[in-house]
Amino acid sequence: MATFSWSGSSVDITDSNQMAELVVIQKNLDAISSAVMACIDTGQDHRGCLCQYQALVGAFNASVKALFAAHPNLGKQDLVQFPAANGMWVTQSLLSLRQQANSPLSCP
Repeated sequence: MATFSWSGSSVDITDSNQMAELVVIQKNLDAISSAVMACIDTGQDHRGCLCQYQALVGAFNASVKALFAAHPNLGKQDLVQFPAANGMWVTQSLLSLRQQANSPLSCP
């Protein structure tokens, strides 16, 4: 069974383990985004809001690093597509995820 099938300029993830890991990463990313945006809406700055949610950022970073450690072949890919829990397809940049996960969060 193939892990990838090519679709235009992105790769469709068909391996169930990889899809499950990417869904967790997407959920972590959505949780960070929602929490930080709600914080910003209260008038606080972006960095301060990120620092308030260090645990969420840490969980996201750990899940991204675990994905690449478990599936080194994904390190060669940028855009991937996979089905989300709601049945919609998500397109994600693995290069961007890796860069974000490797960017230190400096908080006071």
